[in-house]
Amino acid sequence: HAFHNGSLYGNVDWDPASWLRLSAGVRLDGWFFEELGQPGDETGSRALGSIDPRIAVIFLPSDEDTFKLLAGRAFRVPSILELTYNDGDYTATRNPGLTPEAAHSVELEYLRTMPAGLRVIASVHTTYITDVIEQEGTGEPNDLLRYENDPADEWLLVGGAELEVAKSFGADWSGSAWASYTRARQGDLLTGPRLPNSPELLGAVKLTYAGMGPAAHLSTRLTFDGG
Repeated sequence: HAFHNGSLYGNVDWDPASWLRLSAGVRLDGWFFEELGQPGDETGSRALGSIDPRIAVIFLPSDEDTFKLLAGRAFRVPSILELTYNDGDYTATRNPGLTPEAAHSVELEYLRTMPAGLRVIASVHTTYITDVIEQEGTGEPNDLLRYENDPADEWLLVGGAELEVAKSFGADWSGSAWASYTRARQGDLLTGPRLPNSPELLGAVKLTYAGMGPAAHLSTRLTFDGG
């Protein structure tokens, strides 16, 4: 199932004041699948597309403080396996009519630069994902396995917060500690069923040595996934 894809991206940056920066962009992606087939046309081609904007508003109230408000849309195009997998309609059937998944995100970030090379970054974020592709069916003759887009009332909701503390130690050493809490649910962020394989607690500690010249850094990292 040969296919072709291409993309076009544009971005505009504007600094209307010394304390305000704006950045806006949009990306257009397109796919053309050869001989993919559609219901009633098993050998026809198909085109898919996605238009994804994003914007950032950056406030600089002082030399030490930075606020960022970020918003954007992203996508995941269905794979060839999801579009065409079948075993001759014995237990599984194809679904070439799948549409791309779409994710809409908003994030607010605050950066504080302190004396002695210390930086603190805190953020809150939320994302909702629609048209999620999942495998349905039992494999029985009257309920074949197939990939489908979830209905509108079964979208995925994600919300969370992050905190990072970073510090430089002289000219060569730097370190950071990072932790986050993320809640991922289906349909309702508070009471909806939990999304499988979505750890709620994440953390990392990182140490970097940059005294090996401009061509190399040495880093070590310890990470934690929980919940």
